[in-house]
Amino acid sequence: PIFYCGNEASITHFWEQNKFITDVLAPELKGYLLFAEHRYFGHSKPFGNDSFTESNLQFLTTDQALADFAVFLRHYKSNVLKCPNCPVVAIGGSYGGMLTAWMTMKFPNVVDAALASSALLRLLNNVTNNEVYSELISWDYGNASTPNCAASIKEGLWRLYNYSKINGTQYQVIQHER
Repeated sequence: PIFYCGNEASITHFWEQNKFITDVLAPELKGYLLFAEHRYFGHSKPFGNDSFTESNLQFLTTDQALADFAVFLRHYKSNVLKCPNCPVVAIGGSYGGMLTAWMTMKFPNVVDAALASSALLRLLNNVTNNEVYSELISWDYGNASTPNCAASIKEGLWRLYNYSKINGTQYQVIQHER
């Protein structure tokens, strides 16, 4: 199977945006294509309308998402495909790419290979200077989007920063004008 690690939106959105996978890669490889929705996004709300309460948000973690994917893949391979040992290639981009790479690290017995596109693994492991990321994102949105987009992102980052100070977590937010 070719397994798409769903990220921060409805899985339908990612299906529609990944024509390379659905129309080219899967047919060329004659691969069985599976797309999984990340918990808390799209229709995957584990607690229904109460999913976004403070007490239930503790289950919105990358570890939980990876575990969901691993359980799903094991079950699907064994019970639906009747091929518990068939190889799996995980695919994803951006946050989904990070999940893809982490799947191979955390569950090498479930995922055999991965194509992780635009995965910011080095940034999150403090290998790359976070200021560079903030600067590039600010420049990108400032030059390639609507005028209010960059300002809205900047305001959102400042709100996150201020919220994190209240809750004891430190995030660095860089002010960058373009």
